[in-house]
Amino acid sequence: MRLADDGEILVRGPNVMHGYYRDPVETSEKIRDGWLATGDIGTLDAEGYLRIVDRKKEIFKTSGGKFVSPRGLRRR
Repeated sequence: MRLADDGEILVRGPNVMHGYYRDPVETSEKIRDGWLATGDIGTLDAEGYLRIVDRKKEIFKTSGGKFVSPRGLRRR
């Protein structure tokens, strides 16, 4: 497991699928360089524990150019 530059959780290993059945387009969108992009946004704490904090599809860009999450806005 690792985090992409944008915080998306990426996984790989023998327990992770190799692709979508007969769907190379979807496979190429989700699996890059052997890493499955989960669509979840996560953070790692000081002890290395993963915390899922959002879904990538729900994040949007404001008119000021800032990326925000609707869930994060509700928590304030």
